[in-house]
Amino acid sequence: SEATGATVDWDGAQGRVIITTKATMDQAQIDKIKQESYQQGYAAGELNGYVKGLQEGRAQVEDKAKKEEDYDRGYDDGYDAGEDDGYDAGVDDAEDGKKSNWKNAISSDSSISKTYKLSNKSDDYADGFLDGYKDGFKEAYEEGYDYTMGYWDGYDVGFDDADYYSSLPKDKDIIADYKSEFNLGKKSDAYVDGFVDGFRDGYRKATK
Repeated sequence: SEATGATVDWDGAQGRVIITTKATMDQAQIDKIKQESYQQGYAAGELNGYVKGLQEGRAQVEDKAKKEEDYDRGYDDGYDAGEDDGYDAGVDDAEDGKKSNWKNAISSDSSISKTYKLSNKSDDYADGFLDGYKDGFKEAYEEGYDYTMGYWDGYDVGFDDADYYSSLPKDKDIIADYKSEFNLGKKSDAYVDGFVDGFRDGYRKATK
């Protein structure tokens, strides 16, 4: 700048070039200095924008990862809680002679949120918890319901048919003997497990 007879400063905050000239400089020299300085300022601005974009992008990625982590943690916790509540609800409905319907048995979202104090958690955790709770509840409800229905069906025949057996039959023989009558080949594993357990208890009760 001194060689051309001018002092040049870049005002980054305002995005403009400040040129202090000497009386001996003509307009062409001033315009040249402005052009060079603006190019330098533009390049600096591009670099700052690139760095800012990287920082914002990284922040977005980290924020997304945190949200997903909260959701997954909430889902796992909710699933475990739903399993516990769902199994008991399934057993209760079967014992009461109700039809299997987990949707009628499950609590409302607001009730679940209140019970498990989800208002104290992040929104992502709460969303994950509710989704996990419903999945866990549904699976456990159906398992508890089917097991209980199978148990009492097995108990009744084990008690009534005890005289047909000289000793308690093996599990596989119980299933084979009653497979057709109770359509055990198409029943859930929980029902079959309940049936076998119930048969044993019924048989033991009858032969006590």
